[in-house]
Amino acid sequence: MKKCYLFSGLFMLATMSIGFVSCGGDDEPDEPDFVVTPSKVTMHYDDQKQLTAEGAVSWTTNDEFIADVNQTGLVEAKHVGSTKIVVSNGKRTTYCDVEITPKYTLIDIPLLYWGSSRSSIQSAELHPQLGEITNDNILAYNYTLGSTAGIVMYVFENNKLKSIMALLNKSMYLDAGYYLLERFQPIATGSSTDVYFMDAMSREKAKTVGMLDYYKLDGTTFTCIFYSDINILNSSTRGVANRPEIPAELIDGINNYFAK
Repeated sequence: MKKCYLFSGLFMLATMSIGFVSCGGDDEPDEPDFVVTPSKVTMHYDDQKQLTAEGAVSWTTNDEFIADVNQTGLVEAKHVGSTKIVVSNGKRTTYCDVEITPKYTLIDIPLLYWGSSRSSIQSAELHPQLGEITNDNILAYNYTLGSTAGIVMYVFENNKLKSIMALLNKSMYLDAGYYLLERFQPIATGSSTDVYFMDAMSREKAKTVGMLDYYKLDGTTFTCIFYSDINILNSSTRGVANRPEIPAELIDGINNYFAK
């Protein structure tokens, strides 16, 4: 009988101890939520936006090409696209979704698929093909957007995409410059009207190099954006290679297109 009383007493003591432990846990305050304000922002190129997060100890960006952030939470818009700002208080992490939208929608970005075959580009392109400005080495497409006339010409060598030319009316040069600043990183200027850019903040990460300049075809001057594989910078003839020659038999088709 004594053993029975002893067991019952121990059982009650253990139950009471568990209860005390449980009550003590419930009394502990929850850690406050860690949030960033605002949690989503939309900006234009070169805009700035201040974020706040109480207790934040670090601010980083998932893509410095799209947007950058300093350690006070000030976000700077770099190029068109979407990324996240990552904020930490040492224990928890929160995010702000950042979208950089363009002011200039001059022309669609072409398919920068360097080394692709002619048939691959034809399969992937969604714009109407311009048969009168096409030959064995060039595919041309209608890239007119709204009231802005545009042609994109893919240039192939040994059935591999080597360069791309986007042709616009001569009067679009300044707009084309702003358009490129929103989407690419400027890297150099030439002796007159040529401006060079690439698609990353550093050459090691870049895949495409381009140039904005005027381009004359049979007496008509166009605004032209030239795109090439970044490896063209390793070529001693990069200045020449970046400006592919358009065969004479295609020039009339180009002039007629812009004359419409």
